[in-house]
Amino acid sequence: MNPQRHEASGVKRAQTDSNAPGRFVMEVTWRDGRVSRYPWGYVRTICPCANCRGQIIARVTAEGGPIPDTPVTRIVNLQHVGHYALGISFEDAHQTILPWDYLRELDPDESDLAARVEYLRKDKRLL
Repeated sequence: MNPQRHEASGVKRAQTDSNAPGRFVMEVTWRDGRVSRYPWGYVRTICPCANCRGQIIARVTAEGGPIPDTPVTRIVNLQHVGHYALGISFEDAHQTILPWDYLRELDPDESDLAARVEYLRKDKRLL
C-alpha cells in the first residue's frame, strides 16, 4: 500500500459539479496528485456510521445516477479528524466520519462499482 495515496492535501466543500448542473461535489486533492470528486449524494451513500453501515453495499450497488440534492445529502460542514479522517455534517443534522483511506478506495472515478463493492465487503470497520 502506498501511504501517500491515502493522504489528502486539501478539501473543498462546495464545488459545482460540471457533470450535473445545479448539483455539488466535494473535491479532495491527494498527495499523489489525484483529484477525487464525490457528489454530495454519493458521500451520504457511503456513510459508514452505525445507523448506515448495514445498508452501504445495497445503496452503492443501487446507485443509478445523480442523487438529488436534498437536506439529507447537502454537506454543511467539514472538519479534519486528526490526520486520519474527515468529519462531515449534513443539513439534516446527520454526522459521520470518513477515514481518508476509505474515501480514496471508494472514489467513484478511480475504481469501478465491482471493485468498490469488494472493498466494502472486506472492510472490517463495517462489520
